[in-house]
Amino acid sequence: MKIRAWVGVITLLAFAACEGETDSSAAENMPVVQPQSAKPQTVIPGIWELRYKDAAGQSYLNILELHEDGTYATHMRDATPSDAGRYTLSKTDIIFNSAVDSRLSQKIPYMLDGNELTLTLPGAGMKVGWKRSALKRQLPVMDHLGQHLPGDLPAKIAELMADAQRWQSDAVPTSIRLKALQNGEFETVLTVFAPSSQAIMRMTITPFDMATSIHDGKRASQTPLPPDVLDLPLILIKAGEDNAAGILSKADLKVWGDYGPIWRLTFSPQQAASFSAVNGEKIEADVTGFIAQYNADWAAAGALWHKALEQYRQRPEDDYDLGSDEYKPDCNISCGVYDSRLSCTKAGGDWSYSTGCR
Repeated sequence: MKIRAWVGVITLLAFAACEGETDSSAAENMPVVQPQSAKPQTVIPGIWELRYKDAAGQSYLNILELHEDGTYATHMRDATPSDAGRYTLSKTDIIFNSAVDSRLSQKIPYMLDGNELTLTLPGAGMKVGWKRSALKRQLPVMDHLGQHLPGDLPAKIAELMADAQRWQSDAVPTSIRLKALQNGEFETVLTVFAPSSQAIMRMTITPFDMATSIHDGKRASQTPLPPDVLDLPLILIKAGEDNAAGILSKADLKVWGDYGPIWRLTFSPQQAASFSAVNGEKIEADVTGFIAQYNADWAAAGALWHKALEQYRQRPEDDYDLGSDEYKPDCNISCGVYDSRLSCTKAGGDWSYSTGCR
């Protein structure tokens, strides 16, 4: 049996998605259940989990949240896109109306038997059993313009460092990055550095799960975060007071030289602001050094152009008509000293031929 990968919320509620089609070997690893008589749907709200292994033995955990207020969210650890929106129930179907992508909206037949929710894939007819879950969120969240913003990060860092120091006793936390997901949730990555091994561990936290990975840390940030940084929700409140708030696309916390620990927030559309993680003060300076480096790169490029154009002034005289008004070898423009047949805009960077210096 073959199952098409992108059929709206079917994939959201199933399951090992891939490009094109998934073969039957993956489907055989799905938890398949026999139909049961339907139970009252009033107990359907809650957290449901689907655990399975694909044909390669890779394990996955997918989560379906059905809230009593009629909203839902999915948190997918396989290739399936996560989703959020509203749902309604009939006696036989759950109707999902996605707020993320209309292609994910779908009507799914279901049966409820105690702590097992059986969803039937339309077309394929395959029945997949979800179990009621006792999992709790990894981090508490607060609402921020419709996003679920993680909080209590300093306490979570302290909790995770106990695990990190079992990996390397000298491990220290060096950065946190939060990246917005399409369903309004965030992925949080804590990076810790171990000086003795020059390695880093990345702890990737999703709403209901966490994974770790080890990497070479020789080129990574090695300055430890202080233990008493301000939590992100507090920084967002401060950003709102400074008219710097909006839909958050990412947030980075790390130590930036003499500025100390800084929360660097990026909002949509692309705009950024920096705040001290010690007192919440907005930092107007070029904290990251990006602007200074940008200007230095352009200055270096300008010097190369100047050197190249200077060669034109030194060409043999027979390359020019010395009687022409176009030949003005001592012409000076703000972009540098160069042949009269070349010019650039006063702002620099827009280089072009001209008929002479004016």
